[in-house]
Amino acid sequence: MYYNEYLPVEGDIILGIVVDKSSSHLLIDCKAKKLAKLLIMNSERDLFLKSDRIQVGTILCCRVQKIGDMYSPLTVSCSENAATHAILQKGFIFNIVPSVARTLLYNKHVLMKSLNFTRPFEIAVGSNGLVWFHSRPSVIESQFLSLISNYSAS
Repeated sequence: MYYNEYLPVEGDIILGIVVDKSSSHLLIDCKAKKLAKLLIMNSERDLFLKSDRIQVGTILCCRVQKIGDMYSPLTVSCSENAATHAILQKGFIFNIVPSVARTLLYNKHVLMKSLNFTRPFEIAVGSNGLVWFHSRPSVIESQFLSLISNYSAS
């Protein structure tokens, strides 16, 4: 097992990168042993998944639906009108240890106190250890990365 490997838990909110797109599903790398599968249905709700906005390399925020066994894919959901949906554009994504990500998620106030930024920013942290950050100007992004690196080391 890899030190940074994500062990999925049903209900987790995770970030992932689209690595394959077909007419029926998306395959998403979420730092687990196997790729996650996001089914595309033929409903209006899923039209955004078929759009040109979703390409290989697109970063999505999803919820783990079903873990399955070692031979079946991890299944995730992504709903346009739910809090579990986001297409994360611009900014950058980086890896931290999943246990540190969970600490950040459960102790948001510690992280937010550390972020003494005077400019607006957006952040998304997945239970799987992927973190997405966007700000203007982008120099704040490097400050954020340094802060997270220091937080991870302590």
